[in-house]
Amino acid sequence: MSKFRLDTKSTFRVIYLCSKFIDIQQMKTLKLSFLAAFVALGAFMFSACTGGGDEPTTNPKLNFLAGTGYTSGDVSIAAGSAFKIGLVGSHDSKIETLKIRVSYNGGANVIPDNCTICDTTINATDFTIDYENMVESTPGTEKWSFTIADKDGNSTTETITFTRTAAPKPVRSVDVTVGNQNSSALGSSVTLEEYKAYLLKDAKPISASIDLCYVLDDLGGSIICAPSFQLAADKLVGVNGVSTWTTRNQTKFRKTSYTQNQFGAMTDSKELLAEAASTAATSDNIEVAVGDVIYCQPVSANAKICLIMVASIDTDNTMTVKVLAEE
Repeated sequence: MSKFRLDTKSTFRVIYLCSKFIDIQQMKTLKLSFLAAFVALGAFMFSACTGGGDEPTTNPKLNFLAGTGYTSGDVSIAAGSAFKIGLVGSHDSKIETLKIRVSYNGGANVIPDNCTICDTTINATDFTIDYENMVESTPGTEKWSFTIADKDGNSTTETITFTRTAAPKPVRSVDVTVGNQNSSALGSSVTLEEYKAYLLKDAKPISASIDLCYVLDDLGGSIICAPSFQLAADKLVGVNGVSTWTTRNQTKFRKTSYTQNQFGAMTDSKELLAEAASTAATSDNIEVAVGDVIYCQPVSANAKICLIMVASIDTDNTMTVKVLAEE
């Protein structure tokens, strides 16, 4: 009868070697599983980045140019006035089209009359265009819309609303010659009700109607100023001097960008009304030179807003100005 004897030492060795083999195999399997998972994750992330053509889209950018002569936001403007809008567009792909529309007094959007660029093909990734036109000649509103789009229909629209003020009226231009403090023959005090210069003795009794004075400062500069400005009192002295007046009006001034030729071509008050609707006149004095055009905002009862163009400054201590105001 054969006998079977269990060698416990040998059996332990076999079990130990088997367990080590299983551990090694499990480690290999774990490493392979981790590597496969990492590769799969990388493939997923790559697929998510490429998106298979489902890339997020962006709209083109459209801005208005700011600066002298440009309108870049909602504004009040004299009816019948011209305007200029600078358009700046950009995109990461080509901008295909530009459309310009206008809504008058809250009505439907329409194509403006005589507009050659209101349905334009751009075909570029960026562009700059100046658009010029005129607002209607009656009071009201008009909202201008500017839309750019790419070939996929991604678009951007920006708008500017004009509030049209009173219609322009006929104007008249009056020449006024005025003297400074060194002139004994001509007065230094001007009323814009009568467009006339008065000597101090005649100006004092009507000080409530005097809108501006002409003086030289200590450096010889030609200064147009309000009677309330201290230099007027310092230079126009005496028993009837400005400091003795019952009323010293606080007229305000602002220098404009108009040239002599532009001033001479004005036939109605649209430029004057545009200045009135623009930046307020805030200065009570202004140094002038020949050719300057000044917007003047008087406070006396019967004077009107006006534009004043300096026609000449002469060596005999006189200055001639042209005053333009509504009739």
